[in-house]
Amino acid sequence: MSTFCDDGKTWTRTSIIGPKSNETTLLHLGGKRWLAAARETATDLFIYEDEGVTWGKPNRVTAENEINGHLAHLKDGRIVLAYGNRIKTGDQLGVQAIFSSDEGKTWGGPNRFAHTKTTDCGYPSTVQRADGKLVTAWYSGASEYHARYHMGVAIWDAPPKP
Repeated sequence: MSTFCDDGKTWTRTSIIGPKSNETTLLHLGGKRWLAAARETATDLFIYEDEGVTWGKPNRVTAENEINGHLAHLKDGRIVLAYGNRIKTGDQLGVQAIFSSDEGKTWGGPNRFAHTKTTDCGYPSTVQRADGKLVTAWYSGASEYHARYHMGVAIWDAPPKP
């Protein structure tokens, strides 16, 4: 995490979220609190409460090869984490999401909304429409809709809030 004080001309390193992490998405929780979902061999969550000076320990929230996440707030107060599922066994390939009602402390089970034919998938981005439906854009090396690179958009419903 870096900060700047001169309109971005120079940057000062404030902290490192995860020394082995990359492809990180950030979500502001309010005040000085932030949530980060970072790729390692799975998706790890980090929380900080001091504007990024110190980060908590990683909390692994997906299985290995469930990576490239995106965090978003929902109108009902939950957080959604969408990510690519690159697990080769069974019929798991695709894009799915998990939901948290307590600012990322705990997460429900996965909800898959897109299937792919390859492990080369993910990098989703999710927004919520005025009618409550979720719209997630994602990519795949191949899907049921196209044999080569495919940019997909899924419109789907979040599961009911528990």
